[in-house]
Amino acid sequence: MNTPTPSLADALAQSDLLHGRGELDTVIADIGRRIDAALCGELAVFVTVMNGALIFADQLALAIRT
Repeated sequence: MNTPTPSLADALAQSDLLHGRGELDTVIADIGRRIDAALCGELAVFVTVMNGALIFADQLALAIRT
């Protein structure tokens, strides 16, 4: 069965924005602070399993200060 794949432009035109960039930045920074507190100065090690997680892991790694 060959289901046609919409173009990225068509998919974006039909999509809804659930969370804005500012809201995501705020939440990621909060998660980074929580991880910092839990690590108590130890280094974090990141392993991303899925391609989509790579962008989130990048932003989270930048938010972690230890």
